[in-house]
Amino acid sequence: MSGDPRLQIPFSEVQKYVSADDCWLVIKDVVYNVTDFLKIHPGGPGLVFAEAGTDTTLITYEAERQKAREEMPPAHGMTLLLDFKAYYRSAADQERKTACDESMDTLRRYFFRPRMLRNISNGSIRTLFLGITSELLIYIAPAAMAKLGHPLGEVNLTKATGDYGIVQFIIESLGAKAIIFIVDVGWGLKRTLEARINNKIPKSSLGAFIDDITWVRTIEYVELCVEYSVKGVIISNHGGRQVDYAPAPIDILYEIRTYRPDLFSKTDILIDGGVRSRADVVKLLALGAKAVGFGRTFLYANGIYREEGVKRVIEILQEEIVNTMWNIGASTISDLKPEMVGPSGPWVGANRPSYVTECGKL
Repeated sequence: MSGDPRLQIPFSEVQKYVSADDCWLVIKDVVYNVTDFLKIHPGGPGLVFAEAGTDTTLITYEAERQKAREEMPPAHGMTLLLDFKAYYRSAADQERKTACDESMDTLRRYFFRPRMLRNISNGSIRTLFLGITSELLIYIAPAAMAKLGHPLGEVNLTKATGDYGIVQFIIESLGAKAIIFIVDVGWGLKRTLEARINNKIPKSSLGAFIDDITWVRTIEYVELCVEYSVKGVIISNHGGRQVDYAPAPIDILYEIRTYRPDLFSKTDILIDGGVRSRADVVKLLALGAKAVGFGRTFLYANGIYREEGVKRVIEILQEEIVNTMWNIGASTISDLKPEMVGPSGPWVGANRPSYVTECGKL
């Protein structure tokens, strides 16, 4: 890099270095040789390589973003998770009524069977998954490009999760608790919102590696992970960003509860995808998920309100999850039972969950 006025480098020279063997870019009038960084970037080399030979300062518009932030209502004025919105809505192909929105729509088709007249005077939502204690039953799911919303990116997320005692899934160079095998996309695809802005958002790498935890799409892959002694799985359709008509994660969780309930005792099953409310979280926990992940919601909050926004999301979730649990008769995680959640409509005939064995039993 060169910040010394005696070592000025013409931009025309920077534009020559656009290969994986010699990659340069400019950030705020400083030239960086990022060749070695390509190999260790947590989001994959594609994110950096897409900007090779360019002045990346031009895509940040930080002054304009800061002015817009100052005109927004304060973070504490946000009362629902859906109050946080930003770019990260992009999804695969048709976007609506397919994988992305179907994840949210499917969650709405599962309803509670509340338990009343229960003692809820004492309770706790502290939980343990993958050997990690968390103050809340949620985690920040693996999600790239946090810096797209704010220059500090994951730093804001990490500070907030540290203060509130919840888990964030990122890659750490030292002291990692686990390594996650993120099954992203096996081939390039069109993401419609990105295509409409001429694909100016850099693409991530298709590579990944495996050790302790992996993303899965179907019950068969959960079975395979158990066979190979994987410590945890995340049921996810990659936020609907992989392919249209991928199954909604809650449907896969319901299949496991119906056909292979034994799997819940053999590996920690986590889940993310389409979760936008307290009720969504509690439904998934009752069906057997150890914890529930949020991706876009935290990216929205970070992009709009930085660390303060991330903290506000956690506060909203903490309050809403407790309220929902108490109002369906559960004061602790162990009080949540599969029989408290099932498909909408009367539990008669084929619509009756197989795990509900005795009618009327509370």
